[in-house]
Amino acid sequence: MTKRIIVDGPDCAPATLILAHGAGAGMDTEFMNAFAAGLADQGLRVVRFEFPYMAERRQTGKRRPPDREPVLRRTWLDSL
Repeated sequence: MTKRIIVDGPDCAPATLILAHGAGAGMDTEFMNAFAAGLADQGLRVVRFEFPYMAERRQTGKRRPPDREPVLRRTWLDSL
């Protein structure tokens, strides 16, 4: 599965916020896009990533429950 990350805001920002999606929608929803853009407009860098279960849903269209905590934690750490 391809690792997918979206970055908004300047590379030289004073801070970076890492955002993950919720259980019901991916990292590129209208809300997440607007939220990230608003923070980027304030000079922050925003990194969004997708957990494996959501990436699989994007590819197959099939809904499944979120992964267990160790997988979620590893995915988050890998996005840093």
